[in-house]
Amino acid sequence: MKLRAGLRNRIDEFSCNYVNNWSRGGQFLENNLINKIPIIQKRGYMTTQELWEVAYWKLEGGSKIVLDTPDSISKSVTKQAFDTQDDWEKIVLLSQPQLKGIGASKASAVLHLYDTQDYPIIDKHALYSVGLKREFVCYETLWREYVSFCRELTKELNVKMRKLDRALWRFSWEMEKNEQSKAI
Repeated sequence: MKLRAGLRNRIDEFSCNYVNNWSRGGQFLENNLINKIPIIQKRGYMTTQELWEVAYWKLEGGSKIVLDTPDSISKSVTKQAFDTQDDWEKIVLLSQPQLKGIGASKASAVLHLYDTQDYPIIDKHALYSVGLKREFVCYETLWREYVSFCRELTKELNVKMRKLDRALWRFSWEMEKNEQSKAI
């Protein structure tokens, strides 16, 4: 993995531009999620409502199926995921069918926001920005390599994981927009 050309020296710019074109509701939602970090980390688990809020934020509207998960299941599974030390096991736990509507991408968003360790969000945008195809299938080797790559990159660039994630997403979004305008 390596950052695509034009991104390494512009992490701050792309991260700052991340919220451009967002509605005020999107900005409010992300701020609300971020404000819950100390509460959820101290508690050590998430409720179904909190999982749905992450899903809603992650996929611009998310899926109401997340709300079909009993709260006891959400609390138990997220606690288990936050307690385990294995990076892959965390994704496996949060992606299991018991947590309705939470796949690997949303699971990585949960870890990114609320785990006490640093995790990136894995999705087609992030993968494109680190030189991979925009097709997204999360498997163990990819996840472990991506987590390691992003952790090393945050140290190298002296940035927080949230800033890196925002830059990866925005860079991909801008490149995709440019590709679409060239196709017209």
